[in-house]
Amino acid sequence: MGGLEGGIRVPGILRWPGVLPASTIIDKATSLMDIYSTVAKLGGGMPPQDRIIDGKDLMPLLQGMVPNSDHEFMFHYCAEYLHAVRWQHNISDTVWKVHYISPKFTPEGAGACYGSKVCGCSDEKVIYHVPPLLYNLSNDPSEKNPLPTDSDLYNEVLQTIQKAVAHHNATLHAREYKLAPYLEKLENPKDRQILSRYRLSAHSLLIESGRHRQNYKPRENRLCQQCPQEAVEDEAHFLLRCPKYSAVRDTHFKRLSDLLSDFTSKEE
Repeated sequence: MGGLEGGIRVPGILRWPGVLPASTIIDKATSLMDIYSTVAKLGGGMPPQDRIIDGKDLMPLLQGMVPNSDHEFMFHYCAEYLHAVRWQHNISDTVWKVHYISPKFTPEGAGACYGSKVCGCSDEKVIYHVPPLLYNLSNDPSEKNPLPTDSDLYNEVLQTIQKAVAHHNATLHAREYKLAPYLEKLENPKDRQILSRYRLSAHSLLIESGRHRQNYKPRENRLCQQCPQEAVEDEAHFLLRCPKYSAVRDTHFKRLSDLLSDFTSKEE
């Protein structure tokens, strides 16, 4: 559903007798990413300090210690595409949302993607809004009446949100993804899923989970702890060489080699 309210606004139910006040309704938007930060703090843990953590501690809001969520801005993605941005203006308590991209519903005139069952995130499956659509969610939660693009209010609000987007983008750092060229070559969605599952199995690596942060080392010095030889524990090492993950390779590697003739040559 991209960034539409009907797709992303769902209720959350929390219960903790003696800690959270009962029969309380909070209408401020939060994020699933907040669960990580909240649980980490409750458990006495510390989130990674070598990156920006988007999740916020929910406890002050849940216990009524603060009136608003720590999320002044929330960025709504569909896959890697930014579809919409929400702005909670804490002074006026007005909630604004700008849409850059919306899903193209099927059949035409429907309120969902019944034709494809799942809404697309980009290309011909979406509508790109130029200029963006801006809604006052406080007065228009169903997002039926966008503000006129020639109004002063539209330009003022959009300018504030655009600055927040620019700041947000500056915090994003692309990771080296060595399988990207192969992913682009696979047209069959099922084949792409095979490659993605193969890649996601690497999350147990120290270099992927951020556990090098306590004693920082340059990437070239982050050696695999499973191998006797001094091999850098990077994605290619996991996917093609590390003996610990031979079972994963046995499951996926032959299929990928059949699909992509150059799968081994470029990573060796």
